[in-house]
Amino acid sequence: RSYETYSIKALTMSKSEAKAFKGPVAKTENQRRFLQSVHEHDITIVQGTVGVGKSFLATGLACEYLMKGKVEKILFARTSINLIKEYGYNVGSWEEKSIALFDQVVYYFCQFLGEGQFKKLWNDKVIEFTSTSIIRGRSLKDSFVCIDEAQTLTREDWILTLGRLDRNSKIIYMGDRWQSQGDDGFFAKLFDNLEDEAIAKVELTEEDCERNKHISRICKKIREM
Repeated sequence: RSYETYSIKALTMSKSEAKAFKGPVAKTENQRRFLQSVHEHDITIVQGTVGVGKSFLATGLACEYLMKGKVEKILFARTSINLIKEYGYNVGSWEEKSIALFDQVVYYFCQFLGEGQFKKLWNDKVIEFTSTSIIRGRSLKDSFVCIDEAQTLTREDWILTLGRLDRNSKIIYMGDRWQSQGDDGFFAKLFDNLEDEAIAKVELTEEDCERNKHISRICKKIREM
């Protein structure tokens, strides 16, 4: 798809601005491997503890692909259990609840796109936040799909979400095995054992942590107790 023919009504960047758009920059070797893996594979599974840059890098990549005309839609999804557990009984529309559930991702979108540009794209449903259950039956082509909190996915959820992927699309699964039964959880077993030429698997470790320098050390001690 050329920049001259690329058009989304909500997209207000000029052609030259879109070409010059800067995506995320890796700060560690593992982060570099993550970015490269997404470029080279349709399906990427990234495992990593809190604060290692999973959501930030995925959001930046999604913005880069959209701004450069490689996809026409960005979709972030979590399992319905997240929505019901955290926001299900709160007052508000589905759109209000879903954007609250992805509050940190929204912050990253605003960093990469600017608040005004993000709001236009979200209002026009070019950027969408949803549940894995709600996308059942949909065909996601020309899309950049990010499945957050993938450690909460069941076997059926994995099959459901993979089945949505259509032509010219990419999907990233982001999860932390230590938030779901550790090495005994389904996410860990899948990450360790699922092999296919279409799938890239990347692990981000404590050395990749971008948040408070003490987080990874303390979380590791908790895991080992």
